[in-house]
Amino acid sequence: MSATRWIDYRQYALDLVDEGPINARELAIMAIKYMSQEDVRDMIEYNELDPRNLEMDDLLYEFMTRNQ
Repeated sequence: MSATRWIDYRQYALDLVDEGPINARELAIMAIKYMSQEDVRDMIEYNELDPRNLEMDDLLYEFMTRNQ
């Protein structure tokens, strides 16, 4: 009986980008199409890329730079 090798599929996906068969945009598109809307929203919020937060960051930056 052969032992089953454990594969880190996250690292494998990143290696595919590093080694050239696909580019980062293609990998992102594949992942986003596979994920549900809720999964994508959670990922965006987890990484602090929520457009509502980014707009507030821009407004705060503008306010702070104008009032120095």
